[in-house]
Amino acid sequence: MKNIKRSFKIAILSIFVGSIQMVIFLPDGSYCDDLSSDVISGIFRFMPIQFIIMFFNSYIFKSYDKYTSLFVLLFLWLYINKIEFTNREACWSTFSEREIEEYVIDHSIFPCSISLFLFFCIYWIMKKKNMINF
Repeated sequence: MKNIKRSFKIAILSIFVGSIQMVIFLPDGSYCDDLSSDVISGIFRFMPIQFIIMFFNSYIFKSYDKYTSLFVLLFLWLYINKIEFTNREACWSTFSEREIEEYVIDHSIFPCSISLFLFFCIYWIMKKKNMINF
């Protein structure tokens, strides 16, 4: 039960920080398929998936979860950023797949770095205050 609570807290933390990352990265444009989606709809679309992945990641890799969490979050955020950029910007233009990937990587460096640092700092504080026990 203790490990489930710990995994839940880490997954909630990932949603909080992941939402910040999405707000920093996401282009302001609307989706080309429905013309109305905003940042909140993107958060509601991807954060439940991120919650589940992070919950199981921290539950399975409990002794290494700090490191695996950072790697998994970076991978998830790059994937989310690619999907969101493709649906908000690239669909209105003639971006090739390579151009999309280059744009996403270039423009994800700042938000992902800041968000990973924030996640690591909050994780470390929670661990020091025994909010996430092993």
